[in-house]
Amino acid sequence: AAVGLALGLAMLTFHFVEEPVRKWKPRRQWHIFAAFLPTGGLVLLWLRLLQGPLYGALYPNPYHDGPVVQVSRNASCACRISARTWREPPGAVEADSSRDFGLSSCFEERAPPLGGDFGMQYAMSRCWTGWWGLEDSAVACLSDQDIGGQDMLPAAPGSPVMFVIGDSHANAILPAFRVAVSGSFWIRKFTSMCGFFPDQYYDDDPDTFRRNCLGQVRGVKHALSRVLKPGDVVVLVQAHFKVFKTSPSGSYNISSYEKHILELRELVLHRHAKLLLLGDVTGIPSDGSECLPTWLHPARSECTTAKSQALARLDPYHSILHEVASRGGHVFFWNFAPLLCTEQICDHLVPGTNSLAFFDTNHLTEAGAIYLWPYLCAFLAQSRVVPTLPRP
Repeated sequence: AAVGLALGLAMLTFHFVEEPVRKWKPRRQWHIFAAFLPTGGLVLLWLRLLQGPLYGALYPNPYHDGPVVQVSRNASCACRISARTWREPPGAVEADSSRDFGLSSCFEERAPPLGGDFGMQYAMSRCWTGWWGLEDSAVACLSDQDIGGQDMLPAAPGSPVMFVIGDSHANAILPAFRVAVSGSFWIRKFTSMCGFFPDQYYDDDPDTFRRNCLGQVRGVKHALSRVLKPGDVVVLVQAHFKVFKTSPSGSYNISSYEKHILELRELVLHRHAKLLLLGDVTGIPSDGSECLPTWLHPARSECTTAKSQALARLDPYHSILHEVASRGGHVFFWNFAPLLCTEQICDHLVPGTNSLAFFDTNHLTEAGAIYLWPYLCAFLAQSRVVPTLPRP
C-alpha cells in the first residue's frame, strides 16, 4: 500500500507540478518572484505549525505527557502508585489511600521527546566527558560537590557521599540514584567514554585517546583514595560488551579486568567505604527511538528479544561482578536486568507501560532509569549497602 501511494503521488506531482513548471515561460522575471513568494510563505507557515501546535499531532502517540517523578521528602522506600507497570514495586502504596501522603510516585508515564536528541542528556550533564577529558577533570568532579554534585534534594551537612563512576551506562542510570537516595546522600560522579578499565585496555587505542583515558582512570583512583570516608559508597556501572573487547595486541584480557576490579575493591575497603557493582541493561536489537509506533508500523517485532537470550548475554559479565562481591567485605552486586523485561520478553518499553525505556540499543532513557528507583532503594536498604534511607 505504501509503495502504491508513493508511486501515485510521484505521478501526480510529475504531471501537475513538475511538467507545468518546466513548460512555464514567464515574459517577465518578477512573475517568478510573485509566484514563488506566497508558495515559500506557505511552506514556512507549515513548518512553523509542525514545530508548534501540530508538533507530534500527526503521528499516533500512545504516551502520556507529564513529569517522570516528582521527588518528595518521604520516608524510606515507600512510593505512591500513579501509573501501573508490569510488576508492582516494593513499598508501593495505592494512590489516594490514607498512606500516600507525601510519597514520591513510583513511576509516571513519560512521552519521549519526538524528534528530540535523546543523547543530549549526556552531552549537557555535568562531569560527563569524552575521551578528551583529562585527569584533573576526574579529580575535580569527585572531590568537589560544587563541581561533581548532582541536582537532587540536598542532604544534611556531613551526610555520606555516593560516588558514581563508569561509562555512559552509569550516566544513564543516574536518575534512579537521584530519587532513591535523595536527601540522604550527596551524589558526585565522573563518567566518560573511556570508562573505568585497566591500563592494558587502552593499549590498542590511538595515542591521544590512550593518554587521556589513562589519565582519567588515574584521576578517579587518586580522588577516591583521598576523599572516601566511612559510610561512603562507590558505584561502578559499565557496558558489559566493552569488558569483553578483543585486544589485537593481546595485552588486555578478562583476567586483567578482574584484577582491576579487585584493586578497586581494596582501595574502597581500605578507606572503610562500600563498593556497589551494578550489572548491565538487557538492551534491545534496534534503537528504541526507531521502535516508536507509526501508522505504517504500529508494532515492531525487531524491537523485542526473548528474556532468556537477553539475560544469557549478560551472564559472563555478571558472574565476574558476583564473584568479586562474594569475597565479603562491604562489596555488593545488583543485577537489575530482569526488571526491564516481562515474563517472556525484553523490549524498548518500560514493562507494562507505553514509556520508552531505551533511546538506542543499550542506553536507558530518563523514564527507564526512574522506573528502577523503588527497586534500587529496596536493594540498598535490604542488602545493607545503606542501613536506612530516611528522608529529612
